[in-house]
Amino acid sequence: MKHFIKLICLLLLSTQCFGQAKPASKPASKKVDHYKTAKFEVAIFPADSAAVIEEGERFTPDRKEVDKAEKALTMQLKELNKKKQGQKKSDIIHEHLDMYGRQYFGYIDPKTKHKVLLINSFVFGNDPTIDRQFLKEFIMSPEGGSAYWRVSYDIDADKLFSFKINDDNDD
Repeated sequence: MKHFIKLICLLLLSTQCFGQAKPASKPASKKVDHYKTAKFEVAIFPADSAAVIEEGERFTPDRKEVDKAEKALTMQLKELNKKKQGQKKSDIIHEHLDMYGRQYFGYIDPKTKHKVLLINSFVFGNDPTIDRQFLKEFIMSPEGGSAYWRVSYDIDADKLFSFKINDDNDD
């Protein structure tokens, strides 16, 4: 019986180690653009890696579009953030944008046909795993309060919308 249990454990372990895992999304054919300035550090993902976006045609944002979105963050996020409860002074997102790394994914809104950027944000420098992965995959956490948030930006309307801290349901 003891040998049988060892055999089962060995079989399960070898299946885990050598089995073929399916990736969450297909690898991008283009490289992620690591765009770093004195004010921000972001990853711009190509259209074919935007698996987190469920609707609409995808596109690869350019740096000019990201610059426009970054300006909108500094000008518009405070108003959206007013509705969020429970943030300590040190956690107020719009006052600490420089602490956050951001990932940009582009899509065309199927209703308005506007170009939209999904901006995924997380505190940069706290977790070496996240710091390494942010150029490779969508960073997500079910916990962490204002350390993880996302917002959408309508490039054509120059407007932020759908601001979410982790998995809250408020807009």
